[in-house]
Amino acid sequence: MNSSPAPTKRSTPDRLMDVAQAMFVKNGYHGVAVDKIIAQTGVSKGTFFYHFKSKEDLAQRLLERYFERIAAAANAIGTAAAQQSDDPWQILDICLTEFENLFNGRHVQGGADESLDGCLMAAFSYQLFNDIPSLRAISAQAINRFSTAYAPLFDEVLATANSPVGISGETLSKHYFALMQGTLLVSRIDPAWTDFKQQVDSFKKMLNALLK
Repeated sequence: MNSSPAPTKRSTPDRLMDVAQAMFVKNGYHGVAVDKIIAQTGVSKGTFFYHFKSKEDLAQRLLERYFERIAAAANAIGTAAAQQSDDPWQILDICLTEFENLFNGRHVQGGADESLDGCLMAAFSYQLFNDIPSLRAISAQAINRFSTAYAPLFDEVLATANSPVGISGETLSKHYFALMQGTLLVSRIDPAWTDFKQQVDSFKKMLNALLK
């Protein structure tokens, strides 16, 4: 007898957002009509507008979910890493590697079950953020929050340096998250940039050199 738990059924809003995200990443915001999302999901137009006021409302909710997943993953990775070691550098090394796994579409430690299916910010583009201020505001607030998630850990590592390095943990944390988002963005233009591991390994080497 199979005792495996039944898969959790996705709610209608989540299914709509799942389909919309895949379509936005592939075709861009302006390349996706509400009717296409409805047809792909198999719901009625009334059902769509019951859950979302408009495509812009859907995009806002989708961005919020996207950034919530990044923040949750960062926290889960940090918690799992802290359970494996007491050494700040080893903890940071685990965090950087696991976060790279997240952006590379692989499962990560710590219960973060979902990878990032494409860069939603890249799909929406800078022009769209200028056209729809609400999307820019959501993104700016979220980025300022999650980009400093590992700042305290970077500060602990910097404290082990032989001499002051003249850079803060917050700056290094922002630099790392910008590296990940930037690599994800550029990889949409040139697939050769999809080697996240190479980018993270280079970042670790530069950080190690900084601490010596």
